[in-house]
Amino acid sequence: MPITRFFVPFAAAYFLSSLFRAVIGVISPELAREFALTAQDLGGLASLYFYAFALAQIPSGVFLDRFGPRRAESMLILAAAAGALLFCFAHDFSGLAIGRILIGIGVAICFAAPLKAAAMWYPQEKQVALSGWIMLVGGLGATFATKPVQYALVFFDWRTLFGGLAILTVLAAIGIAVWIRDIPANPVQKTMAEQWRELGGLLKHPRFWWVMPWAFTGMGTFISVQGLWGMQWLIHGAGYAKPDAANLLFAMSLVALSGYFFIGSLSENLARRGLTNRHLLAAGMVVDLFALLAISLRWPGDSLWWCLYGLGTSLNVLSWTVLTCGLPKELAGRSNTGLNLFMFIGSGSISFLIGWIISTLQANGIDTREAFSIAFIGLVSANSLAAGWFLLRWKRFSVTQSG
Repeated sequence: MPITRFFVPFAAAYFLSSLFRAVIGVISPELAREFALTAQDLGGLASLYFYAFALAQIPSGVFLDRFGPRRAESMLILAAAAGALLFCFAHDFSGLAIGRILIGIGVAICFAAPLKAAAMWYPQEKQVALSGWIMLVGGLGATFATKPVQYALVFFDWRTLFGGLAILTVLAAIGIAVWIRDIPANPVQKTMAEQWRELGGLLKHPRFWWVMPWAFTGMGTFISVQGLWGMQWLIHGAGYAKPDAANLLFAMSLVALSGYFFIGSLSENLARRGLTNRHLLAAGMVVDLFALLAISLRWPGDSLWWCLYGLGTSLNVLSWTVLTCGLPKELAGRSNTGLNLFMFIGSGSISFLIGWIISTLQANGIDTREAFSIAFIGLVSANSLAAGWFLLRWKRFSVTQSG
């Protein structure tokens, strides 16, 4: 199958998936104003996507195994289109919430589907390149949800934006249905119960509990900040105008994308010099924590700290490699789903908790800027515990592979 014919429809769907995840941050001031939403309401609204996405992983994985990437993704992503349309016409919080849940379910296999298809059609070296390019497109989707969306809102309101996204999502579904061919039927199809048992096997492995806390807190924090609380912090916590806040988040996302290029181009050479994936991941944790602390305490040089935060968190992608390289082969495939599951549960939990903390502090007479600072310091503390756990158990999980 030609690479372009494979890449374009799958990449378009994954781009939209990442855009849906992050766009709530840019439109959050409009939503708060139109629906009289508190910080807790915004956090809850953002978290619904993450919870829906996480809880859909196992059933959608069964759906993917049974029907294959072409039929499974083209059908499932229509739920995201319906969610975007419902969000567009919502007149209360319930309408927004149901739309957000449908979007999270609809995009649940936008990354898994092309990986499964690529494994059937292309040799290993092409699979690695394709997965990298698709991840890059996903990063571009999240980046597009900052300054470009803010620019689009000059000409259109948020409802028109979501109506347009619904149309684009339907077009992506049609592209997958028409351009992608079916993979050969797999005679051995796993049931939902079997997939849950496999996940249970992963949860019993101590290496998973070494890496997972950072996925839950560190990676979960970045997704939450990029998707909602970065914009809210810059406007309400640091006093930025919305266009300037969007510019800064755009810069952070671009630096994060450059970090993915760094990993792809230099990690192999660094490994030969003794700097393995686990070293790079630990370095990313340190940069991440220091930058987030500087942001929380409002140290001078906002642009530097936000860009460093994007760079540090870009190394989080190595969490999957560090986990997998020390697992038995029968658990290696399930590790991706397991880490994804906890990462998105973490994102949802953090999104909600930040909003709850801020709303509670405001209700008790704490100034809004101070409430944001306290909430972000809480994030630094939680991330420090996860990073400390990773470093304290460093020697126990020492391996000779690249992780």
